[in-house]
Amino acid sequence: MLEALNAMRCDALVPGNHDFDFGPGVTEELAGAARFPFLAANLRRSGGRGPPPWVRPSLHRPELRLELVGLVTSEMEKLSSRRAREGLEFAPEAGALAAHAWA
Repeated sequence: MLEALNAMRCDALVPGNHDFDFGPGVTEELAGAARFPFLAANLRRSGGRGPPPWVRPSLHRPELRLELVGLVTSEMEKLSSRRAREGLEFAPEAGALAAHAWA
């Protein structure tokens, strides 16, 4: 799938719950192989250590007067295994969006 997205020259991707199925390490590898950023303004490393280095909160496209903000579902505890979330926290979407939009 990543090869197809790279070939289509995607601007960005917001990871969904299944993108974490094989653990954060695999998601990080996918993000590293992508020719576009992974966006998730509400994704943090556990313990308040900030976002993982392989994710950005948003993508700014000034020529379009557009800011794309990525938000991963905060329901990950219900939708994924403990292994899928290991070392990560998924903050509530509204708070992350408000913090980003008016930062």
